[in-house]
Amino acid sequence: MKVVLIRHAESIKNIEDRHGDFNEGWSLTSKGLLDAQAFAVALSKITKLDSLYCSDSKACLQTASFISDSLNIEPNINSRLRSIYFGIISGLSLKEINDRFPEIALQVNAYHAGQLHPKNYKIPKAETITEFEWRIREVLNQVLQSQLHQIGIVAHRSTITMALNIMLNWPNTTDNGQYHVFDLPPLSLSVIEINDQFTKVAVRAIGLNINEPSLIALLQQLPK
Repeated sequence: MKVVLIRHAESIKNIEDRHGDFNEGWSLTSKGLLDAQAFAVALSKITKLDSLYCSDSKACLQTASFISDSLNIEPNINSRLRSIYFGIISGLSLKEINDRFPEIALQVNAYHAGQLHPKNYKIPKAETITEFEWRIREVLNQVLQSQLHQIGIVAHRSTITMALNIMLNWPNTTDNGQYHVFDLPPLSLSVIEINDQFTKVAVRAIGLNINEPSLIALLQQLPK
């Protein structure tokens, strides 16, 4: 089984550098819409998907709709795929966090620099990393139980980062292993390969562009 993790196209939230999934109304930018449409066409020429899951946030729904149309597959919308909830800083830009909550801003900057494990975040009313991890594990378990060959998931940077960390530490929790921060540009793809017994998991690609030759070869291993 291959699980293809797709970060949504460029959104207004990305342009404004806002945190968390505070506003479901954040849509793709004009560029994001064009990019998502081109991406979906390119993906359909490389591979097929047996199933497609996506977050219920607007940017993910818009991205998934293009993929759905190109691959003729109905997306499974799942609110558990939303990005991590950042409590009182959700919806704020990094500048606003710095202005209103300078101590929290230090944590955010340390996390992005790879110097702070998210379990050590101390943000009022925020979802804990443990809660977030088990939320994403629930979705991945659902995916595994489907026993399909190739599955797509359209989600957010934090969601995909957590999914990758879960698989890199498989079967242990992230608290008992290493937690990595990844560079995942909009519309980048990451690929997880899982054996039929669900005992061996391998991360085959992280944050690659749809035109990357190694990614194309990886996705073409299964028949269209």
